[in-house]
Amino acid sequence: MNPLMCFLAAIAALVLASPQAFAQSQIDPVAPCANARAQWAQIAPSRDAAAYNAFLPRIPNLCRGLQGEVRNALAVLNRSAGAAPGVVSAAPRAGAILPLDCAFCPELAVIPAGAFQMGGTQDSEAPVRAVAVRKRFAMAVRETTVDQWSACVNEGSCRAPASAGAGGDPVTGVSYDEARAYAQWLAQTTGLKYRLPTEAEWEYAARAGDRAQAPSNLCAVAHIGTCGASGVAATGGLRANAWGLRDMLGNVTEWVFDCYNPNFAGAPRDQSAWVTGACAQRVVRGGSWFDGPQQARYAARDAQPPGQRGPTIGFRVVRDMD
Repeated sequence: MNPLMCFLAAIAALVLASPQAFAQSQIDPVAPCANARAQWAQIAPSRDAAAYNAFLPRIPNLCRGLQGEVRNALAVLNRSAGAAPGVVSAAPRAGAILPLDCAFCPELAVIPAGAFQMGGTQDSEAPVRAVAVRKRFAMAVRETTVDQWSACVNEGSCRAPASAGAGGDPVTGVSYDEARAYAQWLAQTTGLKYRLPTEAEWEYAARAGDRAQAPSNLCAVAHIGTCGASGVAATGGLRANAWGLRDMLGNVTEWVFDCYNPNFAGAPRDQSAWVTGACAQRVVRGGSWFDGPQQARYAARDAQPPGQRGPTIGFRVVRDMD
């Protein structure tokens, strides 16, 4: 019998003798990723770029979420010192990028304490009022990405989003409650205080000291239809603002913590969230790629039901520093 016939006969014998054994011999698409993730869990705490680089080629090609996590961790290690999670050796300047809190955590920029005039020209943005930001905080440089969300999904703490995209795209199709759950998962994983930003914190960080209604160089910082956008783009492709944040205007509109109120009459005058009013609606900020300049203003705001999973709605997180 020739070699090919021998091989086919052996396979047939295996199937006939033990169909269950034959099934177990097939490639399981879950097991390789689970094994690779277990290895990554051992390597990630080292914060060693050489170890990360050595591990990356060993990740099976089908484990794209994990590949994205490792690449993200490498990118941050290349830009920052390997301090312990949540620890900064000296008072960082405004816009400084902090050391990564975990391998799949977002890059964070320091947002300083200060004060600003919050609000704008529309009825829903009035009255303009002075807001004191007494505590500095750290905000994600970019909108939460598909890769970062996938890490939470793989750990069983998040559901697969209603809208999918490439690993570096902002995750969309995520409800307000799911965005909060993701922030809580980061907090539990790192032991640090991750959460959604308040509406005041979001506008303060988006302005980064700018007193105008919108950036003078709008198309340099906002991925919107007027500037040629025709869909969601990978995060971080446009210029950062003065505090190092990207895509605060355009790309995807972002959940913030607050209940929606039709205007700012009676709103807090500090960075705290407004948790009374029409809490059946939650605030979204920043506009999306689908919008024009009117929505890509610092003060522009809208409302969505907390269960909404829109293809143009995403979010970013903040972390308390003090």
